[in-house]
Amino acid sequence: MRESLRRDAADHPGDFVVFLTRTGADHFVREHRDDVERETNSRVVSRGIVGYWQGKTLVVLPWAPLKNFQ
Repeated sequence: MRESLRRDAADHPGDFVVFLTRTGADHFVREHRDDVERETNSRVVSRGIVGYWQGKTLVVLPWAPLKNFQ
């Protein structure tokens, strides 16, 4: 599921605000608390979507290391 979300964010960068950590996302949500709609569905949150802001989806997508890096 995260890989699908990662592809969507890469293909449509204008539709997402991407954070590498949950801490970064939480900080953003606190700063924009009056404008952010938090996602409340735990299944959706567990997949990396934390909320919505100005028509964009807020997602946490940690760095994905290259699997075949040598």
